[in-house]
Amino acid sequence: MNPTHSRIPRHLLERPSIEGRETLERLTRWPGLHRAWTGKKVRIWSNEHGAYWRRDGAGYSSDGLEAGVFDFSDAFKRTRHCGPEKGITFRLILTRCQAGQDGECYAAGCLQLEDGEPEKTGRFCPLPTGNPIVALRESD
Repeated sequence: MNPTHSRIPRHLLERPSIEGRETLERLTRWPGLHRAWTGKKVRIWSNEHGAYWRRDGAGYSSDGLEAGVFDFSDAFKRTRHCGPEKGITFRLILTRCQAGQDGECYAAGCLQLEDGEPEKTGRFCPLPTGNPIVALRESD
């Protein structure tokens, strides 16, 4: 069997990876993975530039909050011409803060973790928490 057309495990087809990331290279190799990402919002990471694509693909930023937010289908169309040397990765966007009751977050795709916050500049999560204990801390 040709390894590029080997069978994809069912769990990979049904939801985005546990890390909330997928490479353009894998999505091109296994088009069936698209199903898990369709309808999701993503940021586009370029290993070549060590940064995210900005809104409308106009430049790059290492700050996740300045990164463009793309519908996955649009992001894939914008990047499908890129070769593997570009290191394009789609990163799932969280819509709610995933912090636990202690306020700590370990969720894949967390902008705070990727940007080294709040230690780096003191910036706290810009997402709504949905967690009453964390929400109380934020209002202090």
